[in-house]
Amino acid sequence: MPDTLLAQFLVLALAGMAAATVAVLLQRLGVGVGTHKQILQSYLPGAAPAAAVKPDINIALGLAQTAAARWLPWGVAGGGLAVLLVWGLPLVPAIGGAALLYIMVGEFLKNQARAHRLAIEQELPTFVSRLGGMLLVTASPRTAV
Repeated sequence: MPDTLLAQFLVLALAGMAAATVAVLLQRLGVGVGTHKQILQSYLPGAAPAAAVKPDINIALGLAQTAAARWLPWGVAGGGLAVLLVWGLPLVPAIGGAALLYIMVGEFLKNQARAHRLAIEQELPTFVSRLGGMLLVTASPRTAV
């Protein structure tokens, strides 16, 4: 009986991970219209001004933490707690393992945003030097950018 319950739980967990993988891939491929695409569309000539869309640099760069990312560590920790309890671990070590999972997932998500920020910061000196040269030639700062 416990083996079938564990097998069923593992199948459900695998299906959830597969669904999350497909969702992330679709988001990375740009399927659907996101906030950043709406902001860019508002700058096209002849487009109506997007009063409802407030440009946010973190959202445009994909650095803002979504609601799903805020709840993801809790979900992983809860799932880990359930798996550890099904495997027969006592309650206190299972809670410790779930806390460790919560910390690991939270730090992974923070590290992704930090890596994006560092990559942008590394490109800033080159961008500023080229912008300075373009401003000497071009009168409009918007055109230079």
